Amino acid sequence: MIVEEIFTKQLTRNINGVVKAEKMDNDSVYVKLDEYVVTQELDRHFREFFEAYLPSCNDKFNSNTKMGVWIKGFFRSNYL
Repeated sequence: MIVEEIFTKQLTRNINGVVKAEKMDNDSVYVKLDEYVVTQELDRHFREFFEAYLPSCNDKFNSNTKMGVWIKGFFRSNYL
């Protein structure tokens, strides 16, 4: 068996390492989301973030305000 045969996606495909926000076409977005891997550490960070963020979305006193967050990191950083 050839190692390449155990993967569902072609190993020699073109992989765009960085996709800039202003150049996000539907195909690029799909590929990034399809190939995104959530590690145990990322899962923990996501859970901590949403535990803190979601209560503000359900706040009846602020239901008319649009609240958002900006997550900033260097290329390849995945920390919240």
